[in-house]
Amino acid sequence: MKCENCGHPYPTITCPHCGEEILKESIYCMKCG
Repeated sequence: MKCENCGHPYPTITCPHCGEEILKESIYCMKCG
């Protein structure tokens, strides 16, 4: 995932439920809520 303004990648982690990449501040991805 990259910032749309500057192109720098966001710090991401993997969703513990489905393995999707999510922002570090989030706990779950959109699918898992």
